[in-house]
Parts: sequence; C-alpha cells; structure tokens
Amino acid sequence: MAKEELETINVGIGQDKKELNIGTLITTSKRRNLVSLLCEYFDVFAWYYVDIHGLNTNIVLHKMPLNE
Repeated sequence: MAKEELETINVGIGQDKKELNIGTLITTSKRRNLVSLLCEYFDVFAWYYVDIHGLNTNIVLHKMPLNE
C-alpha cells in the first residue's frame, strides 16, 4: 500500500510558525480552499500544552506505553 506524500504548510502569522501537514493528492483548487480554511481557523487548534490546560483527563487521555 502506497502512502500519500504530505506537504507542510504554515498557517501562522508572521514569525509565529504554526505548521500543519496536508496530503498532496488533491486538486490545486481544493488545496487552495483547504489552506485558506486552515489559515482562517488556525486558532481552533491547540498548538501548545498550555492551550489545553483544564482538559478533563476523564474524557481525554493520551498514553504511550514504552518498553524499558
């Protein structure tokens, strides 16, 4: 199974980089619309841990079991 290549885009403003990855198998028109949408709503993403303080861990919890 082939994996789709990803393109990294910056939806931040100025020096404040906010990078997202999008697939490359979409049309130019759909890419333009997607990038525009992501730039318009970049503030809905939690970019830093402090952005998600107060998150109830009874609802959302991420665990990474690692072998010693």
